[in-house]
Amino acid sequence: MNKSVLAGIAVAVVAAGGYFVVARRGGEPSRPVDAAASEKATASRKAKDNPVEAVRAAMSGMKSNPGARKGRQRPARPMPDMFANLSGEERKVAEAVQNALDADNVDDIIKTSAAALESPNAEVRRMAVDALTWVGLDALPELTGAMADADEEVAEAAEYAWEQSLSEVDDADRRFAISAAVLGTLAKDDHLETICGHLTNAALELIDGEDDEAKASELRVKVVQSLVDIIESGKSVNSRHAKSAYEDITGNEWRGIDEAELYLQNPDDYELPEDRDDMGADVDIEVGDDADADAEDGTDAGEGAEDGADGKQEPDGAADFPAEPSGEEAPPQL
Repeated sequence: MNKSVLAGIAVAVVAAGGYFVVARRGGEPSRPVDAAASEKATASRKAKDNPVEAVRAAMSGMKSNPGARKGRQRPARPMPDMFANLSGEERKVAEAVQNALDADNVDDIIKTSAAALESPNAEVRRMAVDALTWVGLDALPELTGAMADADEEVAEAAEYAWEQSLSEVDDADRRFAISAAVLGTLAKDDHLETICGHLTNAALELIDGEDDEAKASELRVKVVQSLVDIIESGKSVNSRHAKSAYEDITGNEWRGIDEAELYLQNPDDYELPEDRDDMGADVDIEVGDDADADAEDGTDAGEGAEDGADGKQEPDGAADFPAEPSGEEAPPQL
């Protein structure tokens, strides 16, 4: 066969291989790989268990607010002896953070601070948190990761900065999404109660702020479904806090996934199990005019306890007679 023909066939095969992959069964070619969809799926998998990636995904498309940094105090430059006490590699990391701060380069501050948060030195990690605190909202993913720091001072500083940064988000829907991302992934019990409070506040603001009842109901379902997903994730710490948020938002005790599904089907008219006719006896207790009337004529349960054991009222004067001896015939009365 002509060499040019062979070369042409080879080129065609290589070109076709770039667009199609032969299926294992039936020999049918599959569709071209969607690079954007593949990247999105990869990001979703990363976000499932990674607080930093989860928050980054929840913040996708958000615009930064450089003006907010004008009201913040820049981190103080570390004392020279701090750098002197660091090893060569740790000093290099810390100096990179400081150089980025000096240059007012937000992207570099976030990048160098993220690297500094991996340092074994708590002072370097605290320096990174201070730098991220000045950055604010754009550094929220990195601050989320820092809340899991083993050093309590570093973790608390990160939590404070996280709350301050979240307050810059005006959109309640975004605040809920960001808080839910943290609640579903951060395995730091100490800070999840704080996150849970922000999530609940954002959810209620989101729902109550909608005047259209149908849309408000849709938002309620969206919020509760997010919490149910966290509860069913199998992560005990996250699930426990999500149940607390579920109860605060729905006003109902968590009674398992079956009851949650019933709530999601009709959140506006949901009834607790004891209120449903098909769940057993009616437990409603009437408290009104009838109860007041019983109290007035002395026939209520409380007064009945003072009467005889058989529930009959003792005749007047019965208390004046001595008790009858047990097993003996009472003497005749004159």
